[in-house]
Amino acid sequence: MNRNLPLRQLAAFEAAARHRSFTKAAVELNVLQPAVSRQIAQLESDTGVILFRRTKPHLTLTRDGETLFSAVTEGMNTMRHTLLALRGDTGKGPLVVNVSLGFMSYYLMTRLAGFRAAYPEIEIELVTCDQYTGYNPDQSDVIVIFGGSGLPGMASVPVMHEELVAVCSPEYYRRHAPCGVADLCRMTSLFMSDPLHLEDWQTFLEGTDTIIRPPPRHERFLSFMVYMQAALAGEGVALTLAGLCGELFQTNQLSLACDRQIRTDRAYFCCLNERAAHNPAAKAFVDWLYAQKPDRVAFP
Repeated sequence: MNRNLPLRQLAAFEAAARHRSFTKAAVELNVLQPAVSRQIAQLESDTGVILFRRTKPHLTLTRDGETLFSAVTEGMNTMRHTLLALRGDTGKGPLVVNVSLGFMSYYLMTRLAGFRAAYPEIEIELVTCDQYTGYNPDQSDVIVIFGGSGLPGMASVPVMHEELVAVCSPEYYRRHAPCGVADLCRMTSLFMSDPLHLEDWQTFLEGTDTIIRPPPRHERFLSFMVYMQAALAGEGVALTLAGLCGELFQTNQLSLACDRQIRTDRAYFCCLNERAAHNPAAKAFVDWLYAQKPDRVAFP
């Protein structure tokens, strides 16, 4: 492999992975779709690994693709933050919104066009805190985090409450139907290794007679994106927030594995940093995101 970084290929890869679409990546990069496909094909040839599964209606990253996406995203976030620091906090730069990769990919990106249409004068810079290990909340205007509360010392509003549902691909559901809570024992349960989600299955099954033993740590998923892609690919049943994946239900990419839904005291919170407290653009974004919050998801 060439020792020089293939910057054009990495830019095409990052845009395609973020949008889960070669076509949308091409629009963002102002090139034709075949050009993006060629750059990805060349990158796969140079690395010797497959980065994408060409699935419909969206691309899915392979495990190697997810690894590269994490590295590329962290690198780009580092460069963005450095440029912001060099530019100085003049108040004239973009609105920096820091979110998790899962929230951005499955929820925010499908709605962001609505914000841009309503506020064309506001430029948004999206960075992902879970892919950027050098993340510093003070470098962002708006931070969306998941947990029991917002960030200390910041004005915070809940924009999506956690309502846990068990999901799988429609084909996986058909192979295991009928499916109830008790039937989850005969299915493959997918687990996250993130400390925030270690007890999700225990929370979901509390008060039932169903017990699911967690697998060894090496069989758990570190990345939420790969975890969800495993469910989409029919590898088993995952737990997720109902509101986070509404589009996947509406497009029949996901099915409920059973009818049980558990609401917890956790949520995604939108937090306004002190540096943005008097920034009308930041307040507009927080108000807009709060207005999008799903109360209940209608399952097809």
